[in-house]
Amino acid sequence: MSALVRSNLGPSLPFTQIIRIAVKRLLFALGAWSLLVTVLVTESFVDDRPLEWAIEDASGYLVWALAALLVYPLVNSTRPTAMAWVVRLPLLIVIWHLGGAVVETVEEAVHESWVHERTSSSRRSSAIGVARREFPWQLATLQFAQLINFVALVILCTTASLIRRSREREIERGHLLTQLTDARLTALRAQMQPHFLFNTLNTVATLSATNSKAAIEVLAQLSSLLRRSAAVDDGHFTTVKDEFTFLRSYVDIMQHRFGDRVSVKIDCDSDIESMSIPVLTLQPLVENAYVHGVGPRSTGGTIEVTGVLEGNCIKLIVSDNGVGEDSVDGNDKGIALDNLRSRLRHLYGGRESLVTSSRQGGGFRAVILLPILLDPVEPK
Repeated sequence: MSALVRSNLGPSLPFTQIIRIAVKRLLFALGAWSLLVTVLVTESFVDDRPLEWAIEDASGYLVWALAALLVYPLVNSTRPTAMAWVVRLPLLIVIWHLGGAVVETVEEAVHESWVHERTSSSRRSSAIGVARREFPWQLATLQFAQLINFVALVILCTTASLIRRSREREIERGHLLTQLTDARLTALRAQMQPHFLFNTLNTVATLSATNSKAAIEVLAQLSSLLRRSAAVDDGHFTTVKDEFTFLRSYVDIMQHRFGDRVSVKIDCDSDIESMSIPVLTLQPLVENAYVHGVGPRSTGGTIEVTGVLEGNCIKLIVSDNGVGEDSVDGNDKGIALDNLRSRLRHLYGGRESLVTSSRQGGGFRAVILLPILLDPVEPK
């Protein structure tokens, strides 16, 4: 028995957990037996049979219900191969024979000591006396009468084991998919951060030759920005308020690079500030607006960032009046947008949208619609 428990439950499980699993299985077996007893009693009333006969049958089924505590771990630990079942066959035969002998003994003891007493005028024998007399004889007899019941028990235990394994595989597959999604999201964020750092350090290098004080300010702002980024590095979601705060810090850094050539307008509806959105949703779009939109334009331009509530969605808009989508090399811009789309798709499962378009008269516009998440689920 201990070997069966170890093979099924695993040697690493704590003793209290083993006891908890054993009790759970016992309650399940007794519950199934109680359901069967209810059927037997109902049949007795319907067929107008003595209730004592149903109780006699129920006593035998109780033995098989308890035997399931041995059969289930044995079946559950058997690999689905013919050779594995051949190896288990002798032990199954022993359980069948012993179980059948106990069932026949119990039923006979219940019949003679209780059923017979209630259906006749005299009591023939005590239950213990009948058991002492009956069990050795049943033990010496092959229990073919109980073979069908035992085969049915093995089939039920095998079915329960297959269902349990299938459920565990589904749970494991879900965990693996979650881990894969988390790894992909982490990789996508990692692709964005070096690009941002490169541009910022390039700004510092440019300023250090002309304005060392400004270069020092940019480095201080970058340090603050990275600390804020590290604070949410373990999660994929942040509040709208924190995302816009992060964006304003980023814009402060970029303004050192572009100066008065670029004007940035940021407006966020207070109703959505406490709602959750993915980290680094706005920064790559604003960076595209700087580098590929207003940056190449000789006279600079304006970048506008807006966050509002639209129905059951958070609507984020980043637009510029720069050179337009097709006027510059869009390779880096396309990578950034594809990266953002992939992250949003992994986190929202297709319920989100990211639409880009050229503005009339020049410029670029990106509109993101994100469903409101009351309790965002982080990949674990």
